[in-house]
Amino acid sequence: MTFSMPEPLQEGDVYTTTIQGGGHQVVVQDYYYRRTTYEWAFRMAGFQTIRWHHPLVSPEGLQKFGQEFWQDWVENQVCIHLECIKG
Repeated sequence: MTFSMPEPLQEGDVYTTTIQGGGHQVVVQDYYYRRTTYEWAFRMAGFQTIRWHHPLVSPEGLQKFGQEFWQDWVENQVCIHLECIKG
């Protein structure tokens, strides 16, 4: 897994994550926003409870590709895992 992002990373910057395995390549392009920006947006949309969850790799994923394959993804948390509740 490789990351391509500007330095220093600033609010709204585009970054790219490339994942390779099993003869396949997946390229994901995304935008960087601070956690406080996401929380502000969800609160403005009426959500009162916001819970952030750390990403986990399944035992099957670890067995198939190994810990080293996933390490950058786990350490950099390029995905948002959250739970929001209204009311």
